[in-house]
Order: sequence, then C-alpha cells, then structure tokens
Amino acid sequence: MRTDLSRRCAPLVALVVFASAALASAQPKGEPIRIGLLAPITGNLARWGGYAQNGAGLAADEINAAGGVLGRPLQVVAADSQCQPAQGVSALRRLITADRATFIIGDICSSVTLAAMPVVAESKVILVNAGSSHPDITYKAGVGGNAWTFRNYPTDELRTQIVTEYVVKQGARRFSILNVDSDFGRGAAILSKKQLDKLGGTLLSEDYFKSGETDFAPVLTKIKGLKPDVLLVYGLPDSVPPLTAQMKAQGLKVKLAGVAEFTTPDIIKRSQADVLEGAVEGMSWAPILGGEGNRAFVEAYRKRAGDAPQVHAFTHYESLKLLARAIADAGTVDTATVREALARIQYDGLMGRVRFDDHNQAEVPMAVLAVENGAPVSKGTFTIKITYPQ
Repeated sequence: MRTDLSRRCAPLVALVVFASAALASAQPKGEPIRIGLLAPITGNLARWGGYAQNGAGLAADEINAAGGVLGRPLQVVAADSQCQPAQGVSALRRLITADRATFIIGDICSSVTLAAMPVVAESKVILVNAGSSHPDITYKAGVGGNAWTFRNYPTDELRTQIVTEYVVKQGARRFSILNVDSDFGRGAAILSKKQLDKLGGTLLSEDYFKSGETDFAPVLTKIKGLKPDVLLVYGLPDSVPPLTAQMKAQGLKVKLAGVAEFTTPDIIKRSQADVLEGAVEGMSWAPILGGEGNRAFVEAYRKRAGDAPQVHAFTHYESLKLLARAIADAGTVDTATVREALARIQYDGLMGRVRFDDHNQAEVPMAVLAVENGAPVSKGTFTIKITYPQ
C-alpha cells in the first residue's frame, strides 16, 4: 500500500534555517526529489506510522514553501511496511523501482529496517532511519559494512543505559522486567541485564507480553510477591493503561521505568495517575524539551495534524530536514555524493547539534523524563557515545 504525501498548502514558517544557498526562496519547480517513507501505515503500529507521515509531510511543506532543495520540490511517497520484514522489503522495492525514490526514511520497526539494509546497499539508495532502535542497525552500518544506512535515532543500548543508571542512582537495587515480546522488547531486556550486572542491580524476574495483550494479572501477581524496587517495561503505549489499572487493582506499588510513553500526556490521561507517578523513561524528544524552535514545531504540527506530536512525528520531521540539508550541501541528488555530505554533516536541529559517528549513528541528545504530579518533567539531558565491540 502506497500513500502519496505530496501536498500544496499555505506556506508555514520554517523552523530550521538552512545555511546552504541551494535552498533558495524562489518557488521550486521541475522534477520533484522523491523521498520514500517506509512506515507501518496499517496494523498495530499504524498510529506511529501516522505520526511519521505527518512529521515528514510537515517538513516537506516547510521546505517547499522556502523554495525546495536545489530549486526542486520535495515529494514524500509513503509505503506501508505493516511492521513486517517481508512486507517492508516488498514496499521498499516498489518505492525504489515504481516510485523512483533514491532516498528513503524508515522504518519504525527494527526488524523491517534490518531487512531493508541489504536492499538499499544493493540499490545504492540512502536509508535514513528515524524510528527503530535495535543496536545491530548501527553495528552493521558505516564501517560496520553498510555504507548506505544512517540512523537519526537513539539505540536501545543508550536508552537502557540512561534509564538504568538513573534509577540506580535513585536507590533502586531490585528489578523485574516486563517487556513486549518483540525484537525491541527482547533486545532491551538483554541490554538492561547488561546494565544491571555492571551497576550491581539484582534481576528478580523476566517476562514478556504479546502486542495487544491486556491481561497482566497473573504476571503482576508473581511480580508483587518478589517485591522489586523497579519494574522495567519496554513496550507499547496502548499497554500502559490496562497495565496500570491492574497494578492498582492488585495494590502493586513499584516504580515503572523504561520506554512505553509513560510520560506522554495522552498516556498519563488514559492511565492510573497514582501508579504512573514517578515513572521514568529515556526519550530523544518531548514537547516540554528544547526552546522556541521546538515550541514552534509543536504548534505547526498541531495546525497540520489536529493533535499533539509524538516522538516519531519529531524524528521523521527532523530526519527529512537533515536529509534535505545534506542534498543541498552536496549540490546534487547523486546518492554517493549525498552520502558523503551526510557522513560529515553538522546539523543544528531542534534538540541540539546532530553529527554521525563512523557507524553512521547520530550522536543525539537524550532526556530522562519523569511523571511528577501527573505531568511530564525533565530530569536532565545526556549525550552518550556508543562503545562499539572490537
């Protein structure tokens, strides 16, 4: 399934000023530069795919209103991965062959991104990942072997490190894990255990739940008997409301930590506020972070989409702007030249400067967010470099 996101709308105020003269103020004309967007448009994670489409679409509208790139308009063409590797590869091949997209942003699901990497290398098409976090994506990119894949998103390795270090510093010593049964959840569990071993924490239990599962009562009964200080959850946001309701029903008092959108206003509103109080997660973006540019982005997104942005809206917005800047710096749409421009880029985004290491992984700042008095608050921003295996 493909969705053409090319739109003609009233000019919006540009949120990032491009230094290159190639982004001129004249009306863009000529053959569009086609940017493929690989994302789950249908299925369980279609909500995230919708944020990705709206974020990328907003960025394209703003760039086109400011004159396009190299005097040409950007056209975003979306293809549905359904968060399934086989479907994702088929959708990617259609983007490359039928839609003639030589630049791809995607996918939110790590399994799809990993399956897509050999395809973009074979086709010499640039893939900028803006939403999947499995460490292997970075290990295999750049000097790891795949020169055509870049990631403008934090890895689970960094997120689990930041979250675990934070709660241990707050005094937590006893932990249980309850993650979604996916590459994301199982990978995060492996990395969390690595961090606990390093920091002297004790893992009491390790359990998983299926996407869409709503009955947590049996596993919560077990966890309650173990009396952990922290329940680590790397999961899906729609699981949080029933999870917190059943924790409250059982009188389970334990701090939640991990990544499951605990700290987004929508999830806080839909969940048990007293259970979420004190919950901690590591995020690369939130509406409460950043300065005036971030606030302007939130407002522009609200006007375009009719609701508040989520992290995938931001990362796909920023990644399209980043890619456009690299094309402008390269002065051409030749993918090999643009790839070199991306590798050396110093991009001042809404959350700080973005640059890529030799594995084509962006060194992006991350924040620890916590729920306090029913609202998200920042507990600090950190930038951590990855230590790669020798």
